[in-house]
Amino acid sequence: MRKPIFIGLLCSVGAGVYGLYHYQQSHEREIQQLEAEAAAIRQTVTPLKFRITSSGDEGTTVEIHLYDLLGNDIAHWEETVPGREPTFGFAVDPLAPKQHLAFPVKLYSETVAPYQGIDLTAHYAAGDGYPRIFDHSPYDATPTARAQLIERFAAIRQGKLNGQAFGNDLYAPSFHGFRVGRIYAIEFHPYTGTPNLRETE
Repeated sequence: MRKPIFIGLLCSVGAGVYGLYHYQQSHEREIQQLEAEAAAIRQTVTPLKFRITSSGDEGTTVEIHLYDLLGNDIAHWEETVPGREPTFGFAVDPLAPKQHLAFPVKLYSETVAPYQGIDLTAHYAAGDGYPRIFDHSPYDATPTARAQLIERFAAIRQGKLNGQAFGNDLYAPSFHGFRVGRIYAIEFHPYTGTPNLRETE
């Protein structure tokens, strides 16, 4: 009778070890997933930097630089907008709950309404209509993905998101009291879909 009992005990111990192993594996996967999400939340891209070169009664002159996902400067130029508080409007396209794309759309101010603002999209539209700020991204990897992003970008340039007109509903990082000559970067969090402004070099 002892042999069956011993075998039963071995089976019980084996089942316990097997269950513990799979529990640890599952726990490790959960930790890895949480770490990946935390890293995604911290991840930012910087599609735009600007510098105020002058500001006065005739308006504010802004030097603008646009960047792709590798940080290459793909376009830079100057614009003068009436007023003293220039604002960059972004159209944020929610592809999925945790995946957002940000498109610099307008430059306006406290005296210029967003819909009357200076268009920025023409400065990073490629010949086929692809938004060059997403060069070196998965959307640039295949003809199908590229065509889909071209279509979404075309809708945004027409003032629409997902088939719905967004009009003046632009996301804009809040900033005041900028200093002439300083360089500012507008960072974007693809995970949360929110822009952020910081002073940089």
